[in-house]
Amino acid sequence: MKQVHDHLKVSTNSSNTGIIGAGKLSSYKWPGAISVAELINNKTYTIGQINNAKQKLNNYYVKVNSSAKTRCIDGRQDPKLDSTNIGPQVPGGSLGAALAYRLGAHKEDPTKTTFLQDTNYIINKLLSFGLKPGGHRDVFNSTTQSHKVGCGALDNMEHILKTMLDPKLVNNHKCIVQNLLNNDYAGDIYLCNLGMATILNCQSERYFMDKQNALDILEKNNKSSIATLSGSHNEVFVIINYVSDTTFDSNRFSKENNGMQAFGYDIWRTKQVAELIFPGPKHATDKSKYIVARVMFTVATLMALTDGSLELLYRVSK
Repeated sequence: MKQVHDHLKVSTNSSNTGIIGAGKLSSYKWPGAISVAELINNKTYTIGQINNAKQKLNNYYVKVNSSAKTRCIDGRQDPKLDSTNIGPQVPGGSLGAALAYRLGAHKEDPTKTTFLQDTNYIINKLLSFGLKPGGHRDVFNSTTQSHKVGCGALDNMEHILKTMLDPKLVNNHKCIVQNLLNNDYAGDIYLCNLGMATILNCQSERYFMDKQNALDILEKNNKSSIATLSGSHNEVFVIINYVSDTTFDSNRFSKENNGMQAFGYDIWRTKQVAELIFPGPKHATDKSKYIVARVMFTVATLMALTDGSLELLYRVSK
């Protein structure tokens, strides 16, 4: 994976932005099932189709509507998504923020709290700033009695923690987190957050008990916040978007490219939320912990859901 730096200058003018390729997510085999190689081998897409779609990716970025709900990075179709009223993408939607807050900045004893308590706290925190939390189910899990809801980040949180701590993958994880954060990365904070992840991993059965009910908490606090996605996973790209107040129109991209998909992470949103939760110099350490934790969760989620063969791309200001 190539290192790409000097990409943090903010611009919302599409003519001043571009997509930079950074190679495959990883040269290591990750444990997830989503695979570009498999899509090509199954003749779902050709290499030419993928390269052609990559050339057009920047055209699918639109202005974020501040009144729109937060979306997950999932690339599948949301039948009700309105391209004129579209919110930012972050892993797990707003529910991913609850775990990031616990890993990075929460002061209470982690052995005495639960994910549902942390969810309730962070949802109310986001609402107090006028932000619109969001999450998703999918069509299949909405019509069954499964304990899964159809959000890969939420359904697999225990597995994501274990993947983050896997001795064979932890150095790979650290290197990718460092590359995505660049100057916002701090090695001591990464290790501190990894320590909290270790504690939660030991407590995972208790901490994540009834975690699927987190969507009910979200919907109770913010009506119409839950999307229902459809279709199978056909993601071939992971796009890290550094350009403020913009996001990927995943529906239009998929419709115009034979059902092809991309994981889109608006990393600028993570920094925006961190500034709101931890304002001013006196909260600088907690802010840094939260940002690093959110990106750690993002990378571990991609490790748990994909095999590492997807192409990593950065959307940056020129």
